[in-house]
Amino acid sequence: MKLYSLATLLAAPLVVAAADAADPAAAVPAAAYRSVFDGIPQGVEEETVDWKKANAEVARFPRGHVDLLKWEEANPGAAPQPQAAPPDAPSPRPAVPAPAPARGHQH
Repeated sequence: MKLYSLATLLAAPLVVAAADAADPAAAVPAAAYRSVFDGIPQGVEEETVDWKKANAEVARFPRGHVDLLKWEEANPGAAPQPQAAPPDAPSPRPAVPAPAPARGHQH
């Protein structure tokens, strides 16, 4: 194995012919562009679902997975069937929060 001194390496001419970065006429490779959205599946949803109907189906199991498990235990081998959408009813008004207690000095 040959060992080269630092002086030998620095004195050797550079063989790589690089373009001068300060030269505005220097050739530059074209920038490759690929959208990050390429390859994303299109049209995954084949149909739209009425949101009221979807909410009514979820409301059948108010405590979530626990209620679903209990339903499956009571109905072995059956799959939950969608229920009819509830009649259109006005949405309840949101509750108005109580005013926050005053901060600072109370006189």
